[in-house]
Amino acid sequence: MYSDSISSKVEGVLGRTYQPEFKNPAKPGVAMPVVGGEDKYRTTSLLSADCSSCVFSPNEEMNREESVVINYGSLDCTGGASSGNGIVCRK
Repeated sequence: MYSDSISSKVEGVLGRTYQPEFKNPAKPGVAMPVVGGEDKYRTTSLLSADCSSCVFSPNEEMNREESVVINYGSLDCTGGASSGNGIVCRK
């Protein structure tokens, strides 16, 4: 499981389930369990950080000195299957 490598300060509808003190209010054995609490994570838009329990601030992120830059390389999806580059999706 990933719980050893995740911070105990993790938040979010799914992330909070990894917090050490999390108690699952969902009824066990139901087909679609509802945990609730999503109102704490509602934002005005997809890219907004204005939810009531947001732990990130755009200003703080811009001022951070440490930066993780990962170069994933490039992916050319125009080459087709024969060139060895890209991905071909067929129905």
